Amino acid sequence: MKSVNTGVIVALFWLGVASQANAYTVYGQGTATCGTWIKEREQNGYKDMEYWILGYITASGFYETNELKKSDVNAFSVWIDNYCQKNPLDQIVDGAQALVRALK
Repeated sequence: MKSVNTGVIVALFWLGVASQANAYTVYGQGTATCGTWIKEREQNGYKDMEYWILGYITASGFYETNELKKSDVNAFSVWIDNYCQKNPLDQIVDGAQALVRALK
């Protein structure tokens, strides 16, 4: 019985480690909500968030094994506009991740 319990504990430990493999901390404008993006876009005060998104896309492209599709800043901002309209409680990083997935 002791070896079964030990096996279960080891399996649970490794599952916990595996689930943490993609965990990371988000800094800066990526923590803002999509609702903030929408508000700032209306007031033309969104550039800091836009720069953060561009940095995220650039870094993702650097670390991807496959090249991301080419696009431009205006298209990215419109894409994030649409994402944020549908998901106002999400963070900017969630929209940026979804955009990177769309560019694959």
